[in-house]
Amino acid sequence: MPLRVLLVCKRTSFEAYAAEGADPALQRVLRRGGSIASTIRAAHREHTATVAAVSRALDAAGAHTRRVVGARFPPPAARGPFDLVVSVGGDGTFLEAARLAGSTPILGVNSDPRRSVGRFCGAVRATFARVLRDFLAGRLRPVSLARLHATAGTRAGEALNDLLVAHLSPASTSSYVLALRPRGPRERQRSSGLWISTAAGSTGAIRSAGGRVMPLRSRRVQFLVREAYRGATGRGRPRLRGGLVEPGHWLELECRMTQAVVYFDGGRARWTLRLGDVLRVEVSPTPCNALAVR
Repeated sequence: MPLRVLLVCKRTSFEAYAAEGADPALQRVLRRGGSIASTIRAAHREHTATVAAVSRALDAAGAHTRRVVGARFPPPAARGPFDLVVSVGGDGTFLEAARLAGSTPILGVNSDPRRSVGRFCGAVRATFARVLRDFLAGRLRPVSLARLHATAGTRAGEALNDLLVAHLSPASTSSYVLALRPRGPRERQRSSGLWISTAAGSTGAIRSAGGRVMPLRSRRVQFLVREAYRGATGRGRPRLRGGLVEPGHWLELECRMTQAVVYFDGGRARWTLRLGDVLRVEVSPTPCNALAVR
């Protein structure tokens, strides 16, 4: 039986700006030329060349491939089952593809290493064919990356990198009750929001905010309060400013805002929370099986 592959490709800025019905202001950027337009066109050429190289290698391997462009709103073609998911773009495309992959092995290909961040990408255009051969020969085993599992009422969602919980307005105070469960402290807090991260996401936003980098294979969940409000005297510093949550434990956040948002993996999905809603976040039972990630 041929290898069944879902190929998830980034939609480039050039494709978005040049598309019929695109914002006229964006289309004018391309028509004017200059350095911005030049960069957009060059990135598109690099990405297109990488997609072509990846497609040729999959054809040479006899793979049965379904290709989709973007995965934020997956089309019917993205429905499995598949033996391998390949993302072509950068880390953003990998994160979108990982939402479709479940436990299926996923290989990220950085289509433009000079301009694109690709920490999760285990291949580039020149190495993809070799990495694919190693996978087919059984020489390449996936790395199990922990995901976050979030629930709020009847809703359930997952993130590979991180969650951000904050007021709908970035300039407004986030108000909530944070608790460590099943047996831990509970505290009313006011801040700019709350970061919750996996090990894979610990080199990103949470690190920039003052968090720690975790071993890639760790199944702990990290949390960090952003800009905690201390009161007029500065003595109201919260106890639960940040830390690690062990597997089998979870974070619980009770919303004390009329409008709050939970952002998944940089806003690739989002939920609205209302006053009194309770968000529970823990490590997911379904890891992401990433190939050639170090």
